[in-house]
Amino acid sequence: MGTAPVEAPDWWTTDHWATPWSVVVAEAKRLGLLDGFDLDVCARDDETAKAEHYWAPEDDGLKQPWMPFNWCNPPHSDPEPWVQRAALLAQVATCTTVMLLPPATSTGWFHQYIWDEINRRPRANVDIHFRRGRISFLRWDGQPGKSPRHDNMIVTFWASAHAIDRRG
Repeated sequence: MGTAPVEAPDWWTTDHWATPWSVVVAEAKRLGLLDGFDLDVCARDDETAKAEHYWAPEDDGLKQPWMPFNWCNPPHSDPEPWVQRAALLAQVATCTTVMLLPPATSTGWFHQYIWDEINRRPRANVDIHFRRGRISFLRWDGQPGKSPRHDNMIVTFWASAHAIDRRG
């Protein structure tokens, strides 16, 4: 006899999927962060946090201070407030934030904070990496889930203190 499928807890939604460590480590390495990110601004709990320091839902990471190098996998049902905060802190503070986002290129938040429509490229302090293939996010029990319905993109909001002219 096979094992019965494990049912998701009542609180579980698709916004609770955790990012696999392999994705986070690759992004930290790309930025040259030998010790990883300083802060996970949108962790579910200490088991899913991708940095030593993190903000959980009860902390409300949107209202807390961010550190110089941040990781953020926001709720994909409403990433806009997180994207807005990352863009703002890159402009006015020394916060660089790497975000794992749905490639929602027709949304207002994509065009307002990420894409420069006039020059038809990412905004000056933004890098976009459209990932090939889909990420197998982690479920509530730490196991890989089914393949998600959409692809993902990695967006980096560079703080002016960390940015260099990457366009030549």
